[in-house]
Amino acid sequence: VAYTIDGGPRMTFVAYNGSRAARRVALPAGEWGIVVDAERAGTEVIRVQRGTIALPGRSMVVALRQ
Repeated sequence: VAYTIDGGPRMTFVAYNGSRAARRVALPAGEWGIVVDAERAGTEVIRVQRGTIALPGRSMVVALRQ
């Protein structure tokens, strides 16, 4: 499951992988600052990504458009 929230100061992308297997998810166009991944969660950007992102099994990602 993946969706975007277009409100507030920046667009937000959220993706959940409920499967036990890892999956690759396409990010919307542009650069995205990852603030939540399988290992960390917070409000500071962990890394910037574009294109696709790998989601380990039973994990999620939250990204902010840069």
